[in-house]
Amino acid sequence: MNRYKFAIIFVLLIAVFCNGQSIGVENLRQEAQLTQKKPDLMGRMLAMDKLKHFTFSLYTTTTGYYIMNRMVETEYKQAYLYSAGFSLYLGLGKEGHDLKSDQGTFSFLDIVADLAGTAFGILIIDRIDNG
Repeated sequence: MNRYKFAIIFVLLIAVFCNGQSIGVENLRQEAQLTQKKPDLMGRMLAMDKLKHFTFSLYTTTTGYYIMNRMVETEYKQAYLYSAGFSLYLGLGKEGHDLKSDQGTFSFLDIVADLAGTAFGILIIDRIDNG
């Protein structure tokens, strides 16, 4: 039953963050446009792009673990290390590409969101398989 409680809490948390109005991101953007100032650090952290980085890292960590552990039958510790490493590799690689490219913009906060998503994925894996 603990697994289901954790999953329900996680889904509700994501639902709250997916709705920009409930956390005031739209208000921050409108205020920034009116005053021609950038949003503060909290406003930039809660931007939709950061949520995309967080959920992508969470998804690649948990899916990579599932594939490695359940399908390829790799040991628990090795599977979650590989999946976390792969997730971080993709996130850092994307930011490295943005740094060299004119099309994207490098953001240290994107890296923080990638790290947080990967860490949360490891937490979920640990709770499910060792909980």
